[in-house]
Amino acid sequence: MNKKLEVFIKKKLDLGDEKERIKFLEEELEDLNTKRPISDGEISINTTHIQDERDYIKIGFFIRNATHEVIVLNQIPVKFVAKEGYILDMRGYKLKSPLEIPSYSAMPCSIDVDKKTYPDFTYRVVVDSRICSNR
Repeated sequence: MNKKLEVFIKKKLDLGDEKERIKFLEEELEDLNTKRPISDGEISINTTHIQDERDYIKIGFFIRNATHEVIVLNQIPVKFVAKEGYILDMRGYKLKSPLEIPSYSAMPCSIDVDKKTYPDFTYRVVVDSRICSNR
């Protein structure tokens, strides 16, 4: 992709020092763009970090929009993966509010997945998806 995706933060973060958080997100996005580049016309959702808590897993990810249009997401596809690498199950998790991702931009996001919803033999949980667009 020729255009560099930029970090877009929809609302103020309540996570301590905002400048440090933004710098971390910019570095995380740059690393993601290097390791998992996307092409013009694609939309990509990529896990960047997973935090294991007692009753849930917090999944941090970027939604990257390399299309000419604003996209709106109401839910995120979550994959439950077996140790051998095959997908045990895939479910859509409804977001608290719809996300609007402007064209040629990226947005950090996170969701909490309740461990009670895991299928048996789940080894890891990811949100990685690549959506090609013909627009």
